[in-house]
Amino acid sequence: MCFVYRFETQFYSLPEIGSFLGAVSPHVVKGNTPPLDTCFHAVYHSCGYVRRILQLFTGLIDMELPLNSGMDVIFCNFTDFIFFVKRLTKHMCAHKIAIGNGGSDFMSGMADIAEEVGVSVSLVSKVLTGRMGKSSVRPELARRIKDCAGRMGYVPNITARSLVKKRRNVIGVFFQRYGQPGSGLVETVVCELSKALSERSQSLLLKFFSNREQFAECLKTAHRSVMDGVVMVGPFFFDPSPYMYALADKDIPLASLSDKAPCAGASNVGVSPVEVGRLAALHLIERGCRRIATFQTEFDSRRALGYRIVMEECGLSQIPELSMTTNGYGAGTAPQLIEELLDSGTAFDGVITCSDAQAAVVLRVLLSRGVRVPEEVKVIGVDNSPYCELCPVPLTSVSGRDDYRAAAAVRLLLRQIDGGAPESVSVEPVVVARESTRAL
Repeated sequence: MCFVYRFETQFYSLPEIGSFLGAVSPHVVKGNTPPLDTCFHAVYHSCGYVRRILQLFTGLIDMELPLNSGMDVIFCNFTDFIFFVKRLTKHMCAHKIAIGNGGSDFMSGMADIAEEVGVSVSLVSKVLTGRMGKSSVRPELARRIKDCAGRMGYVPNITARSLVKKRRNVIGVFFQRYGQPGSGLVETVVCELSKALSERSQSLLLKFFSNREQFAECLKTAHRSVMDGVVMVGPFFFDPSPYMYALADKDIPLASLSDKAPCAGASNVGVSPVEVGRLAALHLIERGCRRIATFQTEFDSRRALGYRIVMEECGLSQIPELSMTTNGYGAGTAPQLIEELLDSGTAFDGVITCSDAQAAVVLRVLLSRGVRVPEEVKVIGVDNSPYCELCPVPLTSVSGRDDYRAAAAVRLLLRQIDGGAPESVSVEPVVVARESTRAL
């Protein structure tokens, strides 16, 4: 009986041989016959290296082997096959080449990398996992460690790491949708959370909710047997604190992306609504605006407070007729409100809206009424939506830096999972200036 295995690809990169040995080693160690339909891929750095490898098996394989095409290797019995695998394994271990898919005993480890670079295993672990804690490392040394890991074909043993630390390597993300359609806020946060978690070898379990009942259902899935921690995202149009006891009872670390932490003991990465309003007003004032119309969801909103603070600091009077209350953050009543303001004859030279959606329709109405933007009226929105660039006059907007906040929340949560204290930070919003507020 013959065992036939085929090397199918051209020889380009060395670590693929590790996948080959990882596939067959469990069978060899147990003394079992591997499946006859197993197909292995052996790919190398150079033809010269291929020849040196094959010279090890001249007693077993006595034939000219094409180095750039597929070939069959035939073993007359299982003993010869075991000899082949063990001999190749020994050679690769001597050259510190990774074997297997993260679970093999033969794989190059952090100790090998540390020895090669001349640093501690602890430092290698911190650099490769991205968990530096309070430690620091020179950028060039970090690059050397990562380059060495890639050269050796190092693959993190996620399963072993999770067993040692009693981790699931899964983070739950409970998300209350926010932002207007087309704002891209939800997509930005989800993608950045996924990226940040993936870089740290964590998986993401995503659930959306829109009300108290759905939020309570999300919390039922939060258990240490399922996930190591939770990231909560949303403006929370209801008070979530009564539900937080469920997480506290289960001893599940929590980080949130909200204006403030939903409960004691949680990390939070927020952005101040007051600062958003202050920054928008300051941007217009610095560009010559003195009679600024504002859209707000309620008269005493925190964004409106930021606007009033700047007006007072700059010695400008607040004109009640220029303060308009909308029915939310959507376009909604915005066109009607700006039409009524234009019809009233009340002079204004700037507009601050609650969202880019409102700013876009305000811009459309102004242009349709012959008002030149930014020459006569300057317009600024909030969210820095993708369509800001596509407006007839590219729209200036205040960004809450949701991508940065998402990545920061992951860092804070993982630090908390590792035993660190919860921490709340506030991220400074930024104005992304475009044509709609250009200084003349």
